[in-house]
Amino acid sequence: MEQGYVLVAILSLAGSVLTLAYFAKMLHSAFLGQIRPGLENVTEAPRVMLLPMGFLAAGCVVTSLFPGAVLAPLNAVLAELNLAQLDVAPWGINSGRGAWNATLTALLAGIAWFASHLLLKRLSGKERVTDIHSCGIPPEELNVRANPRDIYSTPSSLLRRWRGKQSASGA
Repeated sequence: MEQGYVLVAILSLAGSVLTLAYFAKMLHSAFLGQIRPGLENVTEAPRVMLLPMGFLAAGCVVTSLFPGAVLAPLNAVLAELNLAQLDVAPWGINSGRGAWNATLTALLAGIAWFASHLLLKRLSGKERVTDIHSCGIPPEELNVRANPRDIYSTPSSLLRRWRGKQSASGA
């Protein structure tokens, strides 16, 4: 934060804390809270509704890995308005105060996750599943939307479980 912008710093901090509070409330309501009466039989959305969500998710992944796809058209608008343009590349902003390489950052984060996952498997021999957020009550007795151990499942185990449900429903 620039010197002399104390109010902006305080407002940014307050906004971050409020965002965290709203996110925690949403997380509890969506995954950890009790199932409301009448919603026990809710099922997965049909494929016709999942397809647009898949396109949006793919767009989020592509634009997060290659933000230049969004920043290049923005640069054209800046040029039309005779404003200073960004030094944009497919992987992010090349130079200046906001320079960053989003593709390299995502690649390094993926390598770190993969390496830590392998290291933990070698050290422990197997994945250890611990029930959390259950307040001492066995998860089978909880009437919650998501099993506590599902919240922090690895992407590979979530995909295996999803594929199992897909093959069971298709059989």
